[in-house]
Amino acid sequence: MKIWQKNRVSSPPPSLDHLKRILVIRLGALGDMVLCNAAFSAIHNRWPLAEKALLTGPAFVHFGWQMPYFDKVMADPRPQWHQWKEAAALYQQIRDFSPDLVIDLQGKPRQNFLYRLLKLSHPHLLWCGAAPGCSHPRLWPPEADWHFLDMVAAQLSTLGVEAEPWPRLGWMRADIARLNVPEKYVVLIVGSAPERPEKRWPIAHYAQLARHMVAHGFSVVAVGSGAEATLIQHLCELEPAVINICGQTNLAELATVLRGAHSVVGNDTGPSHMAAAVGTPTLTLFHGDVNPGWSAPRGKNCRYLIDSKIDNLRLENVYEAWLISAQK
Repeated sequence: MKIWQKNRVSSPPPSLDHLKRILVIRLGALGDMVLCNAAFSAIHNRWPLAEKALLTGPAFVHFGWQMPYFDKVMADPRPQWHQWKEAAALYQQIRDFSPDLVIDLQGKPRQNFLYRLLKLSHPHLLWCGAAPGCSHPRLWPPEADWHFLDMVAAQLSTLGVEAEPWPRLGWMRADIARLNVPEKYVVLIVGSAPERPEKRWPIAHYAQLARHMVAHGFSVVAVGSGAEATLIQHLCELEPAVINICGQTNLAELATVLRGAHSVVGNDTGPSHMAAAVGTPTLTLFHGDVNPGWSAPRGKNCRYLIDSKIDNLRLENVYEAWLISAQK
């Protein structure tokens, strides 16, 4: 039995086969967007003929257009209350789409306010989410042992939709010939969100790990955004064998690089979720203020290590865990 079946509704919901327009709300960040691909796929499969729109953050509009699940992508710049013109334009765009059903995977007060506004012009609107009084309230609170995806699956079950247990990014493919990545390589993801440097395992430790991997017969490739260029350059100075492709990939190219890797070791950040979702053996290193049971990458071959302070994770333990996770 799936975890979320414990809180399923007692009887199946009425038929929703008639729906013509569905709006899905998920604003970010990258790891959340990757995880929610399990829900996006399930929604698309349940209503293949309905027109589906995604409301997301401006940074993920292009990502949303790349997905094979949506006919329209709208950006929510999260206007402040005093930015009434921007807020009115966003509301009008959503109202013009005129959804029959909104599936809110964000579940914050802003979305609850949007629900109340839309109900004024669309009194028969179906809404699945956290908004008080909506037609399909999400199951809350989550069970103590649930992963985020279990909560999302429980929410979709109120609509009679069964989500997959992990996301699949088979649609994210690109030609990476120009990158000249070697045939047998491991990927290191040494960065994290700029505002969360405490989530980064020390770069000196990554350099030592890379040295062990090279001795084991692997090439080592470091990936990251342009914001992590200095960090990865430091890694290459400590271990010159590391191949640096930082800032050289878009998301589809990054997914393709991760898919071709023998294995991946990285911090708790979006690309680690991508690595797991494309099916590559992935080891994620966690800082102690995060609950990996709730937010760890999901895939066929994922492991994680955690300590109260990520610096305390010992090199030998990470190396041993990598060897285990990398066994195909």
